[in-house]
Amino acid sequence: MVVGVGVMDSMVMNCFILPRARLLGKGRSVKGESLKALVDDFGERYSEILGIDLAGGEDGELFRWFLAAVPFGAPMREEAAIRTYRCFEKHKALTPERILQTGWKELIKTLDEGGYTRYDFKTADKLLEVMRNMLKNMGEA
Repeated sequence: MVVGVGVMDSMVMNCFILPRARLLGKGRSVKGESLKALVDDFGERYSEILGIDLAGGEDGELFRWFLAAVPFGAPMREEAAIRTYRCFEKHKALTPERILQTGWKELIKTLDEGGYTRYDFKTADKLLEVMRNMLKNMGEA
């Protein structure tokens, strides 16, 4: 399923910026503020920090954003989530095919290297399962 940029902006605001804005806003209401105002007040989007271009809606960039959501969706610090994603970049594991080629043991090492140690075994299992299903549903496996 391809998600439009408007939907992505909404997901970003709800999942990443709003919780952070509530913490950083010291009681200031963020209800009704636009995404642009939040970004202006609290910094750039995580996709921009990670160098992921969502504006074009290209499959590779959307997949990278999907992959980045794994550490950002975990109970870990922002810095560790960014570091974990950077490790996927470092090991060139940025496509479903490449993640499957990487294998379970190397995924564990990649997750641990980034600081994602609490659920690394479970996450590696889930990533491999999702990648297999993704390729199967796309007719490539």
